[in-house]
Amino acid sequence: MKYWLLVLGVICLLSTALKAEEQKPITLYIGIDKQRYPYVWMDKYQKAQGILSERLNQVCKKINAQCEFVTGDFYDLVQQIQTYQLNGVLVIDQVVFPDIDQLSLAAPLCQFQPVFIQAKEYQKRNKPEDFQRTILGVQQGSVLHFYLLDHYSNFAQLRPYETLESGLFDLIVGRIDALVADKAFYQSRVAATILGQENQTPVLVATPMSVEFATPSTMMLAISSSNESLFNHLRQALQTLSQPLQGCAALVTDTVKPPPD
Repeated sequence: MKYWLLVLGVICLLSTALKAEEQKPITLYIGIDKQRYPYVWMDKYQKAQGILSERLNQVCKKINAQCEFVTGDFYDLVQQIQTYQLNGVLVIDQVVFPDIDQLSLAAPLCQFQPVFIQAKEYQKRNKPEDFQRTILGVQQGSVLHFYLLDHYSNFAQLRPYETLESGLFDLIVGRIDALVADKAFYQSRVAATILGQENQTPVLVATPMSVEFATPSTMMLAISSSNESLFNHLRQALQTLSQPLQGCAALVTDTVKPPPD
C-alpha cells in the first residue's frame, strides 16, 4: 500500500512539474529601432517604451510569451531574423519585400495615417499641385519617402531626414514648407507640445493626404517566413485585440509619452 502511495505521489509531482513547464512563458526576441517616438524607444533603464512596444507586449501576453526587445539598424535586424538570432522585427515605416527578405507580415498593430505638418495658414495644402516650388521633409528611406518620389517630386523638392525631429526643427525655422509623417508623430511631438498652441509662431497643424495612400507593410511585426507556427499564433493573438483597427494616434495617451528633449 505504501508503495502505491509513493508511486501516486511521484506521478502527481511529475504531472505538476509538467504543467508548470507548459505554463512557463516563452521568450520572443523582437528587433526594434532604437529611438522612434512615439512608437518605440528605450528608456534610461533600457526598457522599451512606446505605443507599439505596449501593443506587442499585449500580443505576447496572449500567447503566453514575454517580449524582449533588441535595438539596432532595421536591415541588420532583418538579417538577424534570417540567421535565427531574433524571432521578429517591428516594421514602423520601412520598406520591406516579404519574398526577398523572407518575412511574413502579421496584421497591423495600428492604422498608419499620413499627414502634412505645416503652418496653420497652409492647412488646406495637401495635393501634389498645392506644393509647387516648395520643400517637403520626410523620413529617409520610408514608405512615405518613396510615395513622395512617385507622386510629389514633379512639384516639390524632397528633403529626407534620418530623424523626423530634425525635419521638425527645419520646419519651425522655415527651411522646409511641410513635413510628411504619421499622425501619431504629430499628436505626440507637435499637438501635445507648445508647437500646437495658438500663441506659438508658427502654429503647426496636421493635414491628411488627399490622395489615397496604401501602406500594406507599416506598423507591423515581421516574422521569418520559415516560422509558420509562431506566425499563426501571433496572427490569432492580433485578431483578438481591440477592433476595429484604430489609428496609431489614438494610442498616444498621457501614459505613453516620449521623454523630454
